[in-house]
Amino acid sequence: MVRNILLWLGITVGLIGCQSQGDAPTSTAVLADGASREQEAQPQTPAPADDTLEIVAITPETVIEGEPVRLRVTVKYALNTRPEGEISIGFNTDQPGEFRTVLTSEPIAAGAGEIVLETDVTPVLWADPDDFSANVALSEHPHPSSWQPLQSVTRVIQVEPYLYAPYVPGESARANQIPKLNTYTLPESVCYAGSGSAELYCVAYR
Repeated sequence: MVRNILLWLGITVGLIGCQSQGDAPTSTAVLADGASREQEAQPQTPAPADDTLEIVAITPETVIEGEPVRLRVTVKYALNTRPEGEISIGFNTDQPGEFRTVLTSEPIAAGAGEIVLETDVTPVLWADPDDFSANVALSEHPHPSSWQPLQSVTRVIQVEPYLYAPYVPGESARANQIPKLNTYTLPESVCYAGSGSAELYCVAYR
């Protein structure tokens, strides 16, 4: 009879163990004294989103070579990896591939927003008309004297050539009929034949 009771207890415990396999998963932590404690799995914290930067608009859209102009640059940003940052703008007025910073914004707080930067610049018409550009950078604030921006973006600004007006002493009526020339076709002077005459008169360009 004792053997039968022990056999019945073993079967009952085995059935209970089988029924508990469908419960929620747990993990077991072993303590220093050898005891164990079950604990629920903890959810992982998601990584912070990346910083983003976008030039929404630049006005005016077209500028004139060599003529100072005030540009209004609208920028959209999202600062997610730093508590505070700043936005700067520069132009490649010295070399086609080098940007010189001309304006830096006041510090901005983490989060998304839009900012307008206004600055004066003298446009340059490089050999490739698509070379003159604005570069906007998002950086942490404060930052060391040497640093890398968190994000940067560049947009081309359309530059029209400056047209040089001709100067003709005593020939103002004829000068109005002479096409203007830009810096890439500008000679020192051009000579024209007078109307109804073989006499030449020359035009000096400024």
